[in-house]
Amino acid sequence: MELPDARTAAANKETGIDAFSLKGFCSWRNFAVLLLVCALSLWIDLRGITTGLPSAERLEVSLGGAAAMEKKLPEIRAAMTAGLGNRSEFLEKSNADNFRQLAYFSPYFDQLRTFNPDEFFTFKVLKNMAENRTINPGYYIYGPFYFYQVGASLAFCRITGIIDSVKAPSHYLTHPEEFARFFLCGRIFTALMATLAVAVTFLIGYRIGRLPLAAFAASLLAFIPLFSLAAKFIKADSITVFWTSLVILFAVPVLARSNWIYYILSGICIGLSAGCKYPAAINASYLVMFHLLRRYPEIRNGQKWVVRDDLKLVAAGGISIIAFLVCCPPVILDWVTFSSDLQWTQSVARVGDISGNILESIMCYSYDALFYTVGIPGFIAIAGGLILCILKPGKVWIGMFPAILLFLFVASRGSDTSDAYMLPAYIPLCLMAGRFVFYPKNRMLASTAAVLIIIGTFSYSLAYANVARGENVRMTAAKWVNQNIREGSVLGSLLYPVGYRLPMVSPEKYHLVNFKIDGFKAFEKADYYLNTSFDWDGQNWLGRVVYGEETSFMPWTEKVIDFENVPRAFFGLLPLNRNHRLNHYFEVVSPVISIYKNTNNTAKPEGK
Repeated sequence: MELPDARTAAANKETGIDAFSLKGFCSWRNFAVLLLVCALSLWIDLRGITTGLPSAERLEVSLGGAAAMEKKLPEIRAAMTAGLGNRSEFLEKSNADNFRQLAYFSPYFDQLRTFNPDEFFTFKVLKNMAENRTINPGYYIYGPFYFYQVGASLAFCRITGIIDSVKAPSHYLTHPEEFARFFLCGRIFTALMATLAVAVTFLIGYRIGRLPLAAFAASLLAFIPLFSLAAKFIKADSITVFWTSLVILFAVPVLARSNWIYYILSGICIGLSAGCKYPAAINASYLVMFHLLRRYPEIRNGQKWVVRDDLKLVAAGGISIIAFLVCCPPVILDWVTFSSDLQWTQSVARVGDISGNILESIMCYSYDALFYTVGIPGFIAIAGGLILCILKPGKVWIGMFPAILLFLFVASRGSDTSDAYMLPAYIPLCLMAGRFVFYPKNRMLASTAAVLIIIGTFSYSLAYANVARGENVRMTAAKWVNQNIREGSVLGSLLYPVGYRLPMVSPEKYHLVNFKIDGFKAFEKADYYLNTSFDWDGQNWLGRVVYGEETSFMPWTEKVIDFENVPRAFFGLLPLNRNHRLNHYFEVVSPVISIYKNTNNTAKPEGK
């Protein structure tokens, strides 16, 4: 059955329901389906949410326990007093001297980090704000509003007694499991925001196509692995998706009605979404496009190009700017740092021809989506929805295309594993997928296809969630190193040691060297090498399909062992083996870790 688009719904006077309204939504059936979808969404988001948290076990495996950390505390306190690590994200990476001390202390600091480095960065910002009693985060990689929301969630947990008052960092270094509670509270907040985004997507689907589209689009979004994995970590992505969903919810009715309330609410949410992540300013395209599409018949018929009604769009633009500045006042108060950080983000953008990068991104993201980040069933539905909306466009779908393309442009400015930047675009993509699934006139066929697609997509998220629940391979690899490589051996890595990239082992037991800081000669003489999928070179689309990462690590090395916990989709039937690097969320949960032996040296794993 064809779902009503803007043109047909606006002309439909027989149902008694205004086009794109929520009239008729308040029924037990609609609420029951909404609650079921939200419950399943929250369940899959919370499953495996403790992955990679600091723990006493990790401290024992990595460093030998709290006693070993106690011996190092005087040095660590002195380094922290000297400000080591402040704004380390912005250090000039070509200067190895900038990282020598960080590398030396990294195995110890790592005991308070999760396997997602952005989470500790968020806490570092919040810690500085709390100590200085300021609303100025001092860092502008993300919008200040993101930090305020995470900070508010932690404050709520503190007031309600879920977490204790903050102690000295040295206390948490020897009791990392206590610090893990802070991470867990922040992660639960992110999971809740992701679930709210699913709920709002349900409402958007109801505005456009009533219950069938609402249930399918919301469920598909909830179960896409990329979305469910993002919901398990303290990052701005899931929160930005929530505010994006509100923008679309309030902007869609503009296609049929010119009410001030929709312009005001859309403008506010545009500003708030940009306050979480700056590229979310793209969300303004929804309101602009829906307004212009409603006005298009008047313009086409020779009426005025500019009318008084257009002032509402101008006002919404002003409201969005005001909302952004209200939720991000440090942008004005600390303009110098803000502009400097924005320039830094531009400095790490992908080089090369932008059109070529966009085409390559489409190919890479599609390949990964088909096999890993979305899954075969969900990818087919989304691809079908895109094609259908191109061949048979309706106003509501035309109005969504610019946002999808603009988020693709932003993602293509990053590395070839930057598809997480497109997360907000998955809301319209899931809605388009729903249109495709319910397009056939045979209702039984459409309903069966919808159920199979949702179940199949769910199986992919469940596969990754099950991996997240198990022992992370970083821990497995660290245990193996401790048991099989002789004490005093030299362990080499490409970059300086951090726990999200490498299995962290004690620098007191092993001598750690890396190519980045110690140079090629020291690196070449290492006894063993630790390499992970985080260090794999980025592959273009052809490289992903044909070659992957099957080449030797270094000419003088021989692989000793691989560690990988392979997710299995379709409830255990399909192993999701991969031969190239995926995006950050997937590497955090399920990296590939390889240990190589230097064949020029005589050292061998004990017992072999």
